[in-house]
This record gives sequence, C-alpha cells and structure tokens, in this order.
Amino acid sequence: MKLVAIVLSITSLGLVVLVLQMRSENAALEEQLLNAKKMRSDSLNRIAEERKDCQVKKSQLERELFIENRARKKFEAALRRSSDECPEEGRSHRGNEVLVQLRDEQVEKSVDQKYAILLELLDVSQVDRERLKAFLVERQRIIDSPTTSYFSRSDDVTMLIEQQQLLLADLDHKVETLLGPDNFQLFEQMKDSDLEQHQLRKFNQSLDSSLALSAEQRKAVLLQKLKLKQQYTASLEQVQIAIDMGAYNDAIEMIDVAVDTYQKSYFSGAREHLNEKQYAALVALEKNLFNQMRKSLLTSLNLSSQVVNDFKR
Repeated sequence: MKLVAIVLSITSLGLVVLVLQMRSENAALEEQLLNAKKMRSDSLNRIAEERKDCQVKKSQLERELFIENRARKKFEAALRRSSDECPEEGRSHRGNEVLVQLRDEQVEKSVDQKYAILLELLDVSQVDRERLKAFLVERQRIIDSPTTSYFSRSDDVTMLIEQQQLLLADLDHKVETLLGPDNFQLFEQMKDSDLEQHQLRKFNQSLDSSLALSAEQRKAVLLQKLKLKQQYTASLEQVQIAIDMGAYNDAIEMIDVAVDTYQKSYFSGAREHLNEKQYAALVALEKNLFNQMRKSLLTSLNLSSQVVNDFKR
C-alpha cells in the first residue's frame, strides 16, 4: 500500500508540474498573440495615417491645379475683353495669342515625342503625370530660348547661359523628386536624346518598307545607345582633365578608346534586336557618324593645342 501511495504521489506531482508547464506555455502564447494583435493594430494605424496624408497631398495638388486653371481662364477672358474694347490692339493681341498658341503646341509636341518612352513606362497618378508634363514643357521652353544674337555681348551671353543652367538644374531636381531614382535614370537618358532620336528616325525612313524597324526595335536600339552615351560622356570628362593638364597625346589616345568602345558596344547591343539586313544598314550609317564624331573631337583637341602653343610663343 505504501508503494502504491508513493507511486500515486509521484504521479500527482508529475501532473501538477505538467499543468504548471502548460499554463506557462499558454501564458506565453497569449502574450505573443497580444503582441501580434498590437503590431497589426499599429501597422493598420500607420497605413491609415499614410493613406490620409496621401489623400491630403492629392487634394492639395488638385486644388492647386484648379486654381491655376481658373487663373488661366480669367487671364484669357481678360485678353478677350481687351481685344473687344480696343479693336486695333485686339488684332495685335489675337496675333500674339496665335503665335503663343502655335509655339506652345510645338513645344508640347516635341516633349511628347522626345519623352515618349518615359511617359509610356511611367506608372503614376494622373496628377503626377500632369505635373511631370508641365516640368518637361517648361524645361523644353528654357532649352529652346535663345541665349545669343548678333548684338549680344559675351558677358550677357555668359550670364544668360548660367541662368539657364540654374533653371534647368532646379527643374531636374523637381523631376527627380517626383519620379524616384529608377525613372529619373531613364529621364536622364532621354533629356539630351534629340540627336540620337533624329538619327534613328532618319535611318528608319531610309530603309525599304520591308526592312523598317518596329516600334519595339526602335525603342530597344535607342535605349541601348543612350545608356552607352552616358558612359561615353563620362569618358570625355576624363579627356577634358587630360587637356587641362596639357597631356594632349594622352587625350588623343583616350578619345580613340572612348569612341571605339562606344561604337563596338552599340553595334554589339543592336545586333541582338535587328535582323542581318537591318544590322548591316545600321552599321553602314553609324560608322560614318562615329567617324565624324571622332574627327570633330580630334579637330577640337588640335585647336586647343594650337591655342596653347601660340600663347606660349
């Protein structure tokens, strides 16, 4: 009997320990559950706050656009009233309005063509898209504004160019803030792509209709060239450093390497997107363009060297 009692006591003690352990584990699980609920609640609150902030910003932007549109309509109405009240001046105003309208339409058309790839790939709200378009149009207006004429003084031209660069830098910063790093990288490639797009368009027009590049081919070839152009431009900055140091022989070698690398990499990338006949036609045209580029750089370098030597003498 004593043995049975001892066994029962031990068993009861084990059960007590097991119950205590289960209670401890249950308490730990309840604490984890409470923590998880708290974290979920905090996350939901944070998301709600961010959504609220976004909604406020959206409302502010929409209000700003509404105010700007209303102000523009008031200004246009005032111009019309002025034209009605002063017929002679009205004709002048109407003439100016036509010119301004034609210029604005041309600028917007240029922006739509120049940044077509960027605008196509963007996934942003309509408000942000309109803001970006406004930045791009303003940027193009600044670029198209003349900085010199036959009657300009060199000091005035320098001041205008510096002011132009400051305005462009400010707009580029706004674009970067709006787009983020990835899309801004694409903008950086597209903003100075006028020549490359013109060359590709003329090349495509020169082809037989059976060899004409598709939209996807044109986009792939253009993006490939623009990406390589950025690397080429960085190489030319090193060339300029060599020129500033008077190392003209080094600069000549660096120009050859930069142009050769640009050309070979471009042809290699283009081959992946074109058939044999298209590729052969592209190489025939672009080789001449790269040779002209090399010749222009070397001519400029020789002129710089000659100026320095003349100065020393």
